[in-house]
Amino acid sequence: MPNFPRRPGASIDCRGKANKQIASELEISIKTVEKHRQRLMQELGIDDIAGLTRYAVAAGVIESNVIAPLMGGRKESSQKHTD
Repeated sequence: MPNFPRRPGASIDCRGKANKQIASELEISIKTVEKHRQRLMQELGIDDIAGLTRYAVAAGVIESNVIAPLMGGRKESSQKHTD
């Protein structure tokens, strides 16, 4: 995992939070939150939010059972549904 410099007291749990809420809690602009996420994704070689989520689960940053509630209770399935 990349070692980014941290601002004292700036650590928060961002799981499931919108950029606006993260910005408000850290007292920074939404653009700054977006820039930090973009920089993290660039450092990790990740192109989209889904990839960032998969990385976070694989790295143990978040648990996979946390994802379904954040997605409104849906769970990804590799099975095709036929009606």
